[in-house]
Amino acid sequence: LTLTPDDPCDTTITAGDGRVLYVVRSKDRTDGTQTEVFNAEKAVIASLQRSDTRSHAWNVTYCHQTVEPLHKWMRNSINPISRSRWFKDEVGRQYKWKGQPAGSTREVRQYDGYKQPIATFHRSRSDRGSKRSKAVPAQLCLSYRAEQIRDLVVCSFLFLEQEKR
Repeated sequence: LTLTPDDPCDTTITAGDGRVLYVVRSKDRTDGTQTEVFNAEKAVIASLQRSDTRSHAWNVTYCHQTVEPLHKWMRNSINPISRSRWFKDEVGRQYKWKGQPAGSTREVRQYDGYKQPIATFHRSRSDRGSKRSKAVPAQLCLSYRAEQIRDLVVCSFLFLEQEKR
């Protein structure tokens, strides 16, 4: 998946064939900022409300479920050094985003002992290998396992990136 531009608040996410899969838009409100994630059918699949008056008052609505704080929807790791965040899918399987520190590659792994990441994010960068330096867009690479929960992986990624940036 390609993010154009590399901005988790306002971006268009396309498939390898150019089809638009998601559109992300943020708007200022009187009480803060709201980010909405739209799918290809232009339906809102998730939203994130950030409060301007209270720090860390971030609330998530995913798939028309009840509003809950971001820190409950995506829990922090027990180990404060790892800075990982984990979440569950609809059937209770657990996944963990790793790579919170600056400069590290962000990736998702499943908690079932599966060693390979199921999704990896690569930030946009300049391709210095060619005579003309051209920009390589940001990419979120998904395995078959991640494709099965693509909406959840994409939304959790976008909200984590907003929190980080």
